[in-house]
Amino acid sequence: MKKLALFLFALVLSFNLSAQQSKEKKEAQIDKKVEVFYFHGTRRCMTCKAVGNVAKDFLEENYAKEIKSGLVAFHDINYDEAENKALAKQMNITSSSLVVKKTSGSDISIENITNLAFLNALKSPEKLKEAIKKEVESII
Repeated sequence: MKKLALFLFALVLSFNLSAQQSKEKKEAQIDKKVEVFYFHGTRRCMTCKAVGNVAKDFLEENYAKEIKSGLVAFHDINYDEAENKALAKQMNITSSSLVVKKTSGSDISIENITNLAFLNALKSPEKLKEAIKKEVESII
């Protein structure tokens, strides 16, 4: 009977340790995050729309698993809407912009890739995709 009780105790202990390790691993993964913010006004030109579409489609096609886990996120933000004005102000946004926010632990960096995005979204979308990939891959 003592052997059975000891065996059950060891089994429960191993399950608890395994669960704790899984929890710690998940917390470590959540510690890193890449967020791509596409800021725009209510009225958008063809290039503005292309910037948002290229960025969103690229992320969804190439980082679906990371999006599902919360490691990567895409935010389509209309800065003309009242609920988004504070975020736009916080991130110094005054016009259409594409910004990548990378978080690793307590380190946060914000990369503004607006110029590159608007120069390439229509005629050379691969260059924009490569820039987004570089930013995402630098953190995950």
